[in-house]
Amino acid sequence: MPTSYPDGIDSFTVPSLPAETPLSSAGSGQLNHVESHRDIGDAVTALQTYASKKTHDHDGGDGGVKLSQANTHEDADTDSSLTAIHHTLGTGEFQAAAGNHTHNYNNLPGIPYGICTSTSRPGMPTTGMMIYETDTQCFRQWALYDNNVAVSGVDSIVDFNTADNDSIGGSGWATTVYDSGDTSHGVMATPAGTLTWVDGGGANSNAAVAWRTDADDKETDSDDQIITWETGSLVIERTPPLYTTAFNDFYFRVSSDRQSYVKLSVGDGIINAWYTTSGRGGETLLGSLSNVNTALANTQWRASLIERTLSIYQTGLLVGSIVDNRLVSMKGANYRGWGVGMTAPINLLGQTTPADINYVRIADEQYYTSVNRWTLLPIGKVPEVQLSQTVKQKLTSTGTYLNFNKEIVDNFGFFNAASSNSGVVFKEPGRFYIDAAMQWNPQVTPDIANVALVVNGTASMYQNATFMRGNSYAPGFSQTLAVSGPMRFAINDILQVRVSYTAPADLGSQIFSWFDGDSNTTSRLSITYLGP
Repeated sequence: MPTSYPDGIDSFTVPSLPAETPLSSAGSGQLNHVESHRDIGDAVTALQTYASKKTHDHDGGDGGVKLSQANTHEDADTDSSLTAIHHTLGTGEFQAAAGNHTHNYNNLPGIPYGICTSTSRPGMPTTGMMIYETDTQCFRQWALYDNNVAVSGVDSIVDFNTADNDSIGGSGWATTVYDSGDTSHGVMATPAGTLTWVDGGGANSNAAVAWRTDADDKETDSDDQIITWETGSLVIERTPPLYTTAFNDFYFRVSSDRQSYVKLSVGDGIINAWYTTSGRGGETLLGSLSNVNTALANTQWRASLIERTLSIYQTGLLVGSIVDNRLVSMKGANYRGWGVGMTAPINLLGQTTPADINYVRIADEQYYTSVNRWTLLPIGKVPEVQLSQTVKQKLTSTGTYLNFNKEIVDNFGFFNAASSNSGVVFKEPGRFYIDAAMQWNPQVTPDIANVALVVNGTASMYQNATFMRGNSYAPGFSQTLAVSGPMRFAINDILQVRVSYTAPADLGSQIFSWFDGDSNTTSRLSITYLGP
């Protein structure tokens, strides 16, 4: 019978007694000798026909079929992981990319440059990456530049706009009355939009302090405190001979029980600093500044207690410093309160009154740190400010901040006349070139004129002074006093231009800045961004 291979398997049995079995007989087997040779031959022929050679390579060229991909592994790992042997083409996590594939540039990791908007900046940029913001037209770089961020802590301004004839209007204060302790003998109140002393009359001295209690600003974040205030139109009353001066009092590092503090007292021509650890009765003098002109209306004052030094500034210029060399003033988290007060002693006709206060501002001393941030680059759109005066401004000899009422250019919103017409608030950190010029009245001029660039209430090194020959001398043209230079600013730094002069007393009410529209002669301020 023919072979059953490859559909089946042939069986070749042999006789159990081959020596006794004739060749023509199958004996106990299935095939006789001839049939056995025939069928074995058929099987060999079938093997030669269907079996692959030892050297076969699955290409189908030797009569066998080609090896299909599906049969190469028992468990295919196609697209199963990053280390899989086989990958199909596609966009999946473990698929392979086509040879003609393309990339979206903004989706590439670690790109050095990107295009976005000011609200869609890359979330995890690499250091050095640059971007262009299509909505602001600004170029920025993610990088760390020295002192590019100001840390300011508490910074709060308190106006006295709530009218109250008997106390400070509104909330946020706890008032203590000293000396007579009787509010009928005078009281610190806000009857007309300023903090003022309401004279009680009679031969009674009195004093009061308002401790700040508002949760948002009753304490500073650090030991280094700054109190800024502006006097009102009513200045401190001159002290009659043989009598005691009135004082405007400002309290630093007040303890939670109000028994420990440093007190700055601004009197008529004198400034005193006191400390105590046992309340008002234990106040001890730390130091004094004498011969100071304190009777100045609508004037900004600033006092900073940094470490152990209490420094006093008037419109940006340092008046003097009082140092706690004995290290008696307290420091620490329990000594960060503050307050404002007034002292009204008796005089011939009643009480000597302190100056009115338009506002008071409490702040931590600002310090700088360096962080990675989207820093503005000096290409594309950069900050530019140009301001000028179109009205004449009355100037005081002790110092006046120039007011600007015309905004020529301010493409980053640094200047807001509704908030302050003298201060420029920097919204971008970096180095800027400042150019300021003051125009003086051509007919009435001071003897000596001064101009200074003031940052955060402190005069910078950029100052200029000149001899102008005033009094009976009229130059006939507006003299210019300019000051300029490169300066570094942090975010929210405030720049002002301070003008002061020396002149005879009879000219004090006649000194003005000058404006002439026909000749474009005007006081001005220009700010240009230089770079990070």
